[in-house]
Amino acid sequence: MTIKKIFAELIINLLSISFSIMSINVGEKVPSFDIKDVNGQKVEIEEGKKYIISFHRYMGCVWCQMDIIKLLKEKDKLKEKGVEVIIFIQSPEEVVKEYLKDFPDFPFRLVPDPEKKVYKIFGVESGSFFDIISPTALLRTLKDSPTLAKKYKFVKGGIKGDKYLRPAFFVVDNGIVIWSYKSKNVADSPDISEMLSKVGAN
Repeated sequence: MTIKKIFAELIINLLSISFSIMSINVGEKVPSFDIKDVNGQKVEIEEGKKYIISFHRYMGCVWCQMDIIKLLKEKDKLKEKGVEVIIFIQSPEEVVKEYLKDFPDFPFRLVPDPEKKVYKIFGVESGSFFDIISPTALLRTLKDSPTLAKKYKFVKGGIKGDKYLRPAFFVVDNGIVIWSYKSKNVADSPDISEMLSKVGAN
């Protein structure tokens, strides 16, 4: 990739962030949206329920898989507290299904959204080439490498989509966003214990 191309992509990403007209903030109600999960079931945010909603790059992303692994470790606590976890991914349905072959009893809802329709509603942003080469990305890769060496799942077609997309995490209670975390770069993620505390599952 040439310096000229990197600079052009940086400008485009900065403009896309500047002109983003939708975002959901803490204290606001989650609007309705029309999308189905990988099993063909309509995704709806019901009143009276608690949710963790996360947005990621694509199924083959090492950092995204690590975020999912962390949530899977807490699945029993989340189930006990009645918390539903909805994970949005840029990958198309067939790629998500390929990933799930290794998880026949996957406890969360995976939602393919290659057009990023719901990402836009929540104001999920993209960064730039510098996100990928940031110290955060390098340090996290080194830190998580022992776990990834054992649990990372190669997925055919799993590295397609917006490579600069920055993950985002929301806790929703009774239809209202009560906590959110928008990652500072593609490898950044929140402290899982803080997120669990917001749903009473710590």
